[in-house]
Amino acid sequence: MSFRTDLWDCYDAVRERVTNDFHDLREMSEFLQKIAKTQEFFGRSLTKLVHGTKVGERCVGTVKEAWDTLLRQFDTIGQLHLETATKIMEDFAKPIIDFKNETSPIRKEILSSCDKKAKEVKNLKGKFENLTKKSMKIKSDVDNLNSSVQGGDNRAQGKLEKLTKTKSKLDDDVSKAQSAFESSEQDFLRNVVPSILDEFQRLEEQRVNKLKTQFKALASYHVTGFVSTTQQAFQKLSDSFEQIDADSDIKAIINENRTGNSNPNTSSNTTSYGGGFSETKTTSYSAPKTSYSTTGDQVTALYDYDGEGENDLSFSAGEVITVTNKHDGGWWEGSIGNRTGLFPSNFVDSGGGDNADQQDYSQQSTQLSGEQVQALYDYEAQAEGELSLVAGEFLTVISEDAGWYIGKNSNGQEGAFPGNYVEKV
Repeated sequence: MSFRTDLWDCYDAVRERVTNDFHDLREMSEFLQKIAKTQEFFGRSLTKLVHGTKVGERCVGTVKEAWDTLLRQFDTIGQLHLETATKIMEDFAKPIIDFKNETSPIRKEILSSCDKKAKEVKNLKGKFENLTKKSMKIKSDVDNLNSSVQGGDNRAQGKLEKLTKTKSKLDDDVSKAQSAFESSEQDFLRNVVPSILDEFQRLEEQRVNKLKTQFKALASYHVTGFVSTTQQAFQKLSDSFEQIDADSDIKAIINENRTGNSNPNTSSNTTSYGGGFSETKTTSYSAPKTSYSTTGDQVTALYDYDGEGENDLSFSAGEVITVTNKHDGGWWEGSIGNRTGLFPSNFVDSGGGDNADQQDYSQQSTQLSGEQVQALYDYEAQAEGELSLVAGEFLTVISEDAGWYIGKNSNGQEGAFPGNYVEKV
């Protein structure tokens, strides 16, 4: 089956279908972009929740180990959602819209060539139909004059002879117009439309095969990458939960809190030494503990930040914050006076201190400062201090941190935006 043989007389329907199918490519790409944004929002929210939780800090023993595993694995899942957002945006959404943009000029050229010939046929048809209407009107007038002449109206005889000559010439014009229209239509259907239908079918096959490739790759990544990693994380959680042991945790609590004083209500197993000194024999057990390093770095707030949760640290532009922890995902923990909490790292300036992280950031910011980037997709700011993007607009980068750029658009608006939504120019 083919468009040429089976849809030879359905050019208009095929044209409309192919045009709509290519419009669908943009909608499919935009849908995938929204999926990516949803993944990114979830990933950022999950990592923020994990890093901000204080639950479990007082746990000991196997429960502590299981809780720490839970936090690590959910942090892994949050990072996975962020990676998936980038993957969907760059490897699935962008190639679809790129394919549409690459094939659009070809499709427009085909349509333009065909539409020009179709317009010629349409004009000839219109001319033929207009002449036919005039011929029918004159025929009606001739019939009326014939009736008048037969009724004895001698004055109608002259008009009849003149109108009859006009009708004869018009009939000849109608015949020529019909011949021209039918000839042009046959040429269009036999020579133009078949080649156009072949091109339409080729473009449609390319579109379907492109979507098949992208959809299969998306499914493969979801199964081998996203699902596999998520299953591994939950398997680690399950294994860790199986290791929870009440007896071990009871011993851990005892060893953590006992004073070593003799209990007068119980007897102890002792070994006597000279001089009357006795040593109580006990079994030593160390509860596993998780240590978190603190940096002590001081940073300055670039923008106001109004925390959304009870674990967030709100501040105003210009305030100095002491950093206590630097977490993955762009969230840091710090304090201002007696207030502590989480805050986005791209809202502060490290000041270029001696700390290695600050040196790396300073060098990277210097390299990027002043560079021009172009927005690949629309981005709607999620929080105060972020900058919304419009696909296609150009921005000037001021600095970069943890995958986020701080930059300025052509209207002078300044703020933070995700680096995977832009490309360097």
